[in-house]
Amino acid sequence: MMNELTAAFTSLKAAGEIAQALAGLRDTTMIQAKVFELQREILSAQSSALAAQQSQSALLSRVGELEKEIAGLKAWGTERE
Repeated sequence: MMNELTAAFTSLKAAGEIAQALAGLRDTTMIQAKVFELQREILSAQSSALAAQQSQSALLSRVGELEKEIAGLKAWGTERE
C-alpha cells in the first residue's frame, strides 16, 4: 500500500510542476502538450490512489477474518476449560 501512496504523491507532485510550467506558456501547441502531460499525471495519481484503496480494503477484510478466528479460538479455549 505504501508503494501506491508513494506513486500517487509522486504523480501529484509532477502534476503540480506541470501546472506551474503551463502557467508561463504562450504557444498553443506547447500548452496542449503540457495539458496532455498534466492529464496523464492526474490519471496516474488516481490509479495509484485506487490501488491503495483496494489494498486497504483487502487488509481490512483480512483483519476482520482474523478477529473472527481469534474470537472463535478464545471461545473454544473457554469451552475446553
